[in-house]
Amino acid sequence: MRKFLLFIAFITVTTLSSQSFSVFHIQVEKGGEQALLKLFDDTFGDKEFKSGGVQIEAIHVGDIDGYASHRIAFIGDPSNWGTVDEWEPNEFQLFWSRAQDHFEWKRSASGNFLSYDGGAISEYDYYQIYEIDVDNPAAFKSAHDKIVKQLSDSREGRPVALGDFSIGGNGASHWVGVGAKNWNDLMIQKSKNESYSKEWQAYYNNRGKVESMRNYTFWVVKRYGDF
Repeated sequence: MRKFLLFIAFITVTTLSSQSFSVFHIQVEKGGEQALLKLFDDTFGDKEFKSGGVQIEAIHVGDIDGYASHRIAFIGDPSNWGTVDEWEPNEFQLFWSRAQDHFEWKRSASGNFLSYDGGAISEYDYYQIYEIDVDNPAAFKSAHDKIVKQLSDSREGRPVALGDFSIGGNGASHWVGVGAKNWNDLMIQKSKNESYSKEWQAYYNNRGKVESMRNYTFWVVKRYGDF
């Protein structure tokens, strides 16, 4: 509960106009996913969001497999976040207390979207996340935006996002998210990218020093809102 209240404080006091996020890595107890989803359905199923929304993500493969089984991600405009209808007194606190009966906290982080290209997040349910420590943020963003534009035709609308960690991050300063239809689609896209060897070499030469911290994939189990 304390961690979520910190998130509420974050989205309340900030005046940024860009999309922001808070994400919670959790370990769901064995057989607990359906019970957790029912609680989310009962709480958010009929809620209309002012911007963004909430999604539950199941971690598939990668560096944190076995460390956390799921993520809960809150995404939206921090200056216009929340639901259209007001909550009943203690409604959310009761929901969150019940939800925590089904998982164990692992870590949490908040930050901002710095650039985004492609279709809507909601159009794709499988994502690969690269959590990285960037030495020169300006150089990295410039190189990132350029390679994303160069690969635009090959991606055919699949989203690519760059963001930072302003709270948490566990050693990472930034992240890159790549969307796909499923694991097979992600692997096919990786093969297509190999033909852009000259563009990738320029990207690596110009992005500055970057240390890879974590690399994993997840699929979206349930989504509430519009983003």
